[in-house]
Amino acid sequence: MSLQKKSPVQLRSVVSSANGKILAIVGPTAVGKTGVALELAEKYPVEIICADSRTIYKGMDIGTAKPTAEERTRVPHHGLDLILPGEKYSVADFVNYAEEKIQEIWLRDRAVLIVGGSGMYVDALLFGYKFRDEPLDSEYVDDLSQDELLERARQLYPDHVDTIDVKNTRRLRQLVTKGPADTSDRRHLKYDVKIIGIDPGSENLQIRIENRTDAMLKQGFVQECKTLLGQYGNDCPALHTTGYAAVMRYIAHEIDETTMRAQMITDTKRLAKKQRTWFKRNSFIEWTINGEEALKIAVSYLRA
Repeated sequence: MSLQKKSPVQLRSVVSSANGKILAIVGPTAVGKTGVALELAEKYPVEIICADSRTIYKGMDIGTAKPTAEERTRVPHHGLDLILPGEKYSVADFVNYAEEKIQEIWLRDRAVLIVGGSGMYVDALLFGYKFRDEPLDSEYVDDLSQDELLERARQLYPDHVDTIDVKNTRRLRQLVTKGPADTSDRRHLKYDVKIIGIDPGSENLQIRIENRTDAMLKQGFVQECKTLLGQYGNDCPALHTTGYAAVMRYIAHEIDETTMRAQMITDTKRLAKKQRTWFKRNSFIEWTINGEEALKIAVSYLRA
């Protein structure tokens, strides 16, 4: 679907109807969410809030498929490059940030377009999850090993541990010190929002992941990782996430280039599976199989 450029009179009408609206485009990695968002944002009065737990990091551009500098000059983006790799940033931090941006965007008579694959970020914002204000066990948690953190998390929050990546030390530490978000009520949205999901199916997603992996490598992903390694060191948790972990092993001469590519694809498929599982629990999502279908629904919503 190709959107036609609007006349000034038509655009003013859309601006009026867009004020106060929120549209979310979600789904697993590599399904084309950014492409849909950019086409919408270039023709309609919206601003984008990126709901992604890794595009918040400065310098992590190619490996997170972050919108390019050129794309960001064409459309206002929020939620990118907020902190340095290695710095702490919680789901609660994102919610506070996004809620402020929503109000600012509405004051500019524009609609909010939330785009991302981080399910916890999206749900915490749209369902209005509550977070603990006071940390727990902060006096000694930094000294706990990975196994000790996991054991402590299982003792405190046995029902929540399986909802996070237990190999992610930062997430475990956050759970132990701050407690889980109150995710019990997924029946009531905090905002009047249209949520559109894109899921092309496993076979098509596999192809998209392979193509994007090859594109990242051609764009200089290995060099990006070398630069980040020199700046933040091998102990930086952000450099051991999907995609980056395989390249870090390649840089360390633990695997060859072919194995690196294969691991990147495998890890990305694993991430996509987790994302699909998370989003499928959200009954408010209207699912589509491609960006064209998602675009049609989004246009209808913005023009209503």
